[in-house]
Amino acid sequence: MNREPARRVRVALLLVALSIPQAIVHGEALVGRALLLPVDMLASRTVYLAEPIAGVDAEPSHFSLTDLVFTFEPGRRFVSEQLREGRVPLWNPYNYAGVPFALFPVYSPFNLPYYALPSPFTLAWIQWLQALVAGVGAYLLFRRAWSLAFLPALAGAAMLPLTGFAVLWTGYPLAHVIAFLPWLLLAVHLTVERPASRAGIGLAFATAATILGGAIDVAALCLLVSGLYGLTLRLADHVSERRIARLRRSMLGLIAGWGCGILLTAPFLLPAIEHSGRGARVEARKSGSEERPPVGLEALPELALPWIHGAGQRGSIRIIAGNRLESAAGAYAGLLALLALAPFAWTSRRHRRLCNFLAALAVIGLAWQLAIPGFVDLMRMPFLNALSYNRFVFASAFAFVALAAIGLDGLERGGEPRARRIASRIAVAVLLLTGGFALYRSIELPEPLIEEAASALAAGRTSPLLGSPAELDAIRVGFRLWAGLGVALAVVGVVFVGLASRGLLARTTPRVALFLLALAELVVHARSSAVRAAPELYYPPIPILEALAAEELGRVLGIGTLPASLSMLVGFRDLRGYDGTDPRDLVDLLAPVRYPRERPLPYAALQQFTPVLGRNDDGTVRLAPVLDMLAVGSVVLTQPPPGGLAIAARGNGYWVLANRRATPRAYVPERVEVAPRAEQRKRLYRTDFDPRKVAFVEERVGLVGPAEGSAHIASETPHAVRLEAEMHHPGLLVLADRWTPGWSASVDGKAASVYRVNSVLRGVVLPAGHHQVVFTYWPPMLSQGLWLAGLSVAALVAWTLLPWRGTTTS
Repeated sequence: MNREPARRVRVALLLVALSIPQAIVHGEALVGRALLLPVDMLASRTVYLAEPIAGVDAEPSHFSLTDLVFTFEPGRRFVSEQLREGRVPLWNPYNYAGVPFALFPVYSPFNLPYYALPSPFTLAWIQWLQALVAGVGAYLLFRRAWSLAFLPALAGAAMLPLTGFAVLWTGYPLAHVIAFLPWLLLAVHLTVERPASRAGIGLAFATAATILGGAIDVAALCLLVSGLYGLTLRLADHVSERRIARLRRSMLGLIAGWGCGILLTAPFLLPAIEHSGRGARVEARKSGSEERPPVGLEALPELALPWIHGAGQRGSIRIIAGNRLESAAGAYAGLLALLALAPFAWTSRRHRRLCNFLAALAVIGLAWQLAIPGFVDLMRMPFLNALSYNRFVFASAFAFVALAAIGLDGLERGGEPRARRIASRIAVAVLLLTGGFALYRSIELPEPLIEEAASALAAGRTSPLLGSPAELDAIRVGFRLWAGLGVALAVVGVVFVGLASRGLLARTTPRVALFLLALAELVVHARSSAVRAAPELYYPPIPILEALAAEELGRVLGIGTLPASLSMLVGFRDLRGYDGTDPRDLVDLLAPVRYPRERPLPYAALQQFTPVLGRNDDGTVRLAPVLDMLAVGSVVLTQPPPGGLAIAARGNGYWVLANRRATPRAYVPERVEVAPRAEQRKRLYRTDFDPRKVAFVEERVGLVGPAEGSAHIASETPHAVRLEAEMHHPGLLVLADRWTPGWSASVDGKAASVYRVNSVLRGVVLPAGHHQVVFTYWPPMLSQGLWLAGLSVAALVAWTLLPWRGTTTS
């Protein structure tokens, strides 16, 4: 066996192996010549730019990555602005008529560089940092916990940040979360192996970092993987060897580590869970609704041939249901890694139990995508069905990389001859089968689907994927190219397996060559999937929209344009939004006034909400009274308004309609009536409902007779609104922002009750006279979360200071 390089050389090689692929994949973005955001989609009239930018070639290319542009970048900018003003963002006033800012990964470690340097160019360096975190964690896990040789550990570490899930979800919180999975497993391993140590503190911090990534359901799946690893693999050693006392200490360390880590995140986790519980999307999941049902065995080829079913980007079409982000392609770890290296993992006798665990983990991770009976039934059970199991493929991708690293280690050490022969035969058979399927696909194209797209173009129907009939030929070439690459890789794999069967891969040169080819395969896939867009397309200012936002005429509703949450960037307050939950009360309120032909997205009911437009006698636009109540003062379009509606302003490709009947955000209705919420809803939809005339509450507020008064907003921050009110008679001051638990009020410095008005708004009762009213938001569960986090910090400090007698190893 060759002598391993010195420690400093190993560190340098690890950093190089992790950094060079990122430089190849995201080089333009790292040097500031392109953006790691698909902002080219902003060039569409239905999104943002109604008029093209002179001299900028904008052709949208990645159509399934809308969240990066519509949601996450506006959210990062909002957080950065709030932090610079000395506030932690708790409330988002721009979407859903106001909503808790609870689910955005505010505290993700990977977002911290952006807050320090709030620029879109920072995102590429965040991606590089994420690759370093994932790769270094994997290297330490492979070396220290699994005792792999240097080259196999280096290979696994270099490949992990380039797996399908990490590449497809670049820029999403989901990718932030899985970067900590190796650290989580390493911490679990050390905690079990060294129960009389401080390893559990590392587990606590790894758990906290995983949860704070922001994707709570994926974080839960990561914790599930760590639990399976600790319970079924590591603790089983103690049981088999009858070391019951050690077993108890190890379990106590795991429970304490996971528990402290979860409690550390309580200020984020509890408000997020509370907010999600009031969401229409989560409620639909619990009732059995499936946004992304299982696919079946037709998803299997994507494990080794991630482009075989096409993609949702320019130059390709998707030939099976669903988009590529949510597909089995997320489990891709490379054809060579999966088929030419992973089978040799079982040649290492000392890693055989670990290999069995990783194989089982790969199956569990793919169970939903492949519709494996039993597993799918379990995942559909109540409570368990709240998780997104189609994304569990990240565990399969990790398992495949780990098996490839162990396989490379087995080849280096020689392994058992009989096991090597069996692995070689299996590998050759699967490689030939995969290569044969790729060859078939290179000849037999999915022509019916391509022709269907061509027919759509011929009929004049627009297609986001096909700008012209000429692109059909590019799609055909793309399918043949990727299928041909699969054939070539299968042949290369067979050659290397043949060398391995003769023991020739025990030599350094062919093993390094195989590792570099496997890494190059992943780099090619990552490069072809990477986003690159012109910096000039990064939310360019639109004068007419900026002028409209400065007028503060109430909420602005985009119809056929400005999907949520782009309105945040312009400064518009909107009824629409997208945060993964959709507040159930607002979704239910707006459903009856939605344009009948609109089909809301199952995962974003209000992202593209379109109301029915009417016409007043004076030619101005007329909206449903519910929208008047919600202070929708303007409607913007990127095409001439229907029915000759009067135009309030026009410019930059936009038409603006003014809703003269809309209430201001702060107003005093003439009278107040008490009615149950169900009755209120019926009254709100009546054509004669006028929010200025009447407001509904669910409990008596002590008001009799008509009210008369006025109010205006004097100043506000996202979670505090100060109003000035002049009341000629006692009455109810209504703020046309969403009511939600956590809002409190004071009148002239004294606490006052906040009432739920018209089923979704908030209000406060005022006596006659001049008054100052302040609404303040503080999430109900935030205080409990801070207490729990404080207890966790105290426990971790005590854990650190305990006089440990030393550590033991097995």
